[in-house]
Amino acid sequence: MEASLVILFLTLLSYSFCATSLSQSPLAVTVVPGETVTISCIVEGDKNELMNLHWYRQTATGVQYFPTDSHITANRFVPSQHSSISNLHFLTITSITDMDKGTYYCALSHPVRGSLVDFVQGEGSSVHVEEKPESAPTIQLHHPSKRDLSSGNIEIICIINGFEHTHIFWTVDDEAPPVGVSAAPPTLEKELAYTKIFIPVDLLASYDIFTCTIKRYHNSKIP
Repeated sequence: MEASLVILFLTLLSYSFCATSLSQSPLAVTVVPGETVTISCIVEGDKNELMNLHWYRQTATGVQYFPTDSHITANRFVPSQHSSISNLHFLTITSITDMDKGTYYCALSHPVRGSLVDFVQGEGSSVHVEEKPESAPTIQLHHPSKRDLSSGNIEIICIINGFEHTHIFWTVDDEAPPVGVSAAPPTLEKELAYTKIFIPVDLLASYDIFTCTIKRYHNSKIP
């Protein structure tokens, strides 16, 4: 008799949940490390006070529930419910890292004989984490003033912002600086680097283009 009642109870629950669905948004999102993602979940259909909405993540290595898994920092994975719309739920993930990628699901469960059993889940929201692109260095050239032109030597100053992983050098008419023209090694000051090239005034008319060039090296630093 007891077994029959349990089967009848489960059958009634299954029938009730057939009229309930979960709708998630967005279904896919791409972010860079450090950003915040909020996934919404709307419960549509029958409402049942015994139902329990929770979130979990599916990855190639398994399933992780929020916020019950001990290795998950609850402060970064925050489930919440809209203050005035009772069937609207959220999962907010802050300070995204590459370890957070996967497919996130909202799910409804019901207590059955002391355990929570999932009956309905959302479509899933895929979170992709891409490497944050490096910003390109900026270059400013300070040309000689008229006073400099009246002296024996002139100098052109090249200022670079964002010089990490870069090599800085000068060229004159697309060649290495010729004899008589000298380039100072780059000087680093906080987040800036600057270098100078010195040209005798009597040689200035012999050349057309003085170029400050930077080359970026990935995964290495230039000493």
